[in-house]
Amino acid sequence: MKTRYFLAGALLSILLAGCATIRGSEDVDQGRQAMLEGRYQRALGLFEKTDYPTCRCPFAPNDLVFLFTDGIYEVTNAQGEEFGQERLLRAVRKGIQMPAEQLFGDLLTEVQAFSGSQEFEDDVCLVGVEAARLQTQA
Repeated sequence: MKTRYFLAGALLSILLAGCATIRGSEDVDQGRQAMLEGRYQRALGLFEKTDYPTCRCPFAPNDLVFLFTDGIYEVTNAQGEEFGQERLLRAVRKGIQMPAEQLFGDLLTEVQAFSGSQEFEDDVCLVGVEAARLQTQA
């Protein structure tokens, strides 16, 4: 199955494919991951008559699309080191077995611990979309 999407504003996204093979594993190289491709457009709803070209990508049962703004990974610690996208991906993979609410709470806690602050300098938005196989009754 393929899903259609468009990218608006500063929301970034990662597709974690085959999360069933990732769940319970500490191996960062297991499964398949990709930044969703496309040209980022203006933020949705701010301008009239804005065209948003659509893209397509495979989206199968047990896949997860994780959407986030740059405020979650551009956080720095006291030494000026950035949390970064790679560290964010490792944290997502580490908590992939959790329900989204718990995963996002743990991500926020980890980033706050890294920075030594409970406050974020930039906006932070986290969204998860998981494909599940529907059971049909005979």
